Amino acid sequence: MKPSSTTRLAVPPARRTTIRLASFLLLFIAELSFHMTYVDSLIYPLRTITRTRYDDQHSKLLVQSTAPVDTSTKDLIPTIVEETETPSPHIIFPGGGIFFYYQAGLVHFLRENKYDLSNCTFAGASAGALTASLTATDVDFYEATDLALSMAAKAGVWDRSSGLQGIWGPMIEDWLDTLLPPSIESIQGKVTLLVTPVPSFGKTKISHFVDRTDLIQCNIASVHLPWFLNGKWTSNFRNQPHIDGSFLSKTQDYFPPASQSRPTIVLDWKEDPKMRARGGLDIVEALTPDGIYGLLDQGRVYGKIMEERGIFETLKKT
Repeated sequence: MKPSSTTRLAVPPARRTTIRLASFLLLFIAELSFHMTYVDSLIYPLRTITRTRYDDQHSKLLVQSTAPVDTSTKDLIPTIVEETETPSPHIIFPGGGIFFYYQAGLVHFLRENKYDLSNCTFAGASAGALTASLTATDVDFYEATDLALSMAAKAGVWDRSSGLQGIWGPMIEDWLDTLLPPSIESIQGKVTLLVTPVPSFGKTKISHFVDRTDLIQCNIASVHLPWFLNGKWTSNFRNQPHIDGSFLSKTQDYFPPASQSRPTIVLDWKEDPKMRARGGLDIVEALTPDGIYGLLDQGRVYGKIMEERGIFETLKKT
């Protein structure tokens, strides 16, 4: 039987608490490493000015450059200064466990308010990898949530003393397999997912995928919390063990070369004071259905606040 909207799972036994604490510690370290580098690199770049030089005699285009024009050079006149269009932004989704649904609510806000995401690039790690993949493939997040809750009910998540522990990984894999479109060609080079190879614990950026299965396995590697997801220490991706992609990640890890000239938007639950006050073990908690939909709704609410602050001004509307 599903719990009521105010019911939470009973206090878990000592073993489950230990595993949850370990998973939370991993996510905490990942979040700390991300926010320690969340500084100048995420300031919106100014619009670039393109200076076009023409040959005075033949009126032929010679050079296009963003470098300053030497006005003392008399043989390159006139100099035409024109403002180029700002490219669509690069959107970053840091990790956040169950708070994936909050990020989903933010994306839903953008979509329902007619923001054009079609030319954006995306990067994500851990749960943020799921958000990035589903955003880029235009999956409806409320339909995705309905499916996730249906699968959780069939798996008896709310009746299990261990909640999501040990079964969350296989559920995510089946969920993605149902949601993702048959072809992923349109997102090649558009989505960057972070994975953490073991034992180096470095960071690998994956922007091109062999096929649909490879995309799914990349997501599974990026969300892998040791023990918690499927009872295993690591997740195998491209014949190499990996753990959670947000572990020890830095801001620059979320920028593939092609996106570094774009303005940046970060959709992070920790920027919302209401969400920041929660945090803790809620990250890996099996919330009730109403709790899940509450995260979606809070994402939409904070999306409005971000809009009023001008954070989405580099996004076009359709």
